[in-house]
Amino acid sequence: MKNPYDKNAKPFEITIADEMLWNLIEVDRIYFSSYETYGNGDVKLEMIKYPDDASPKK
Repeated sequence: MKNPYDKNAKPFEITIADEMLWNLIEVDRIYFSSYETYGNGDVKLEMIKYPDDASPKK
């Protein structure tokens, strides 16, 4: 995952505990999300949603 609005952002991985969410997330699509970081470096997804009309038109 990476913040697409920050040109200096570095990619990081998020753990998604709910297996039912895996099929809903699409690669190369922009989402609004919130996550929590832990002292051991783990990152847990808290919330994810599609922004209104954020995907490019085809």
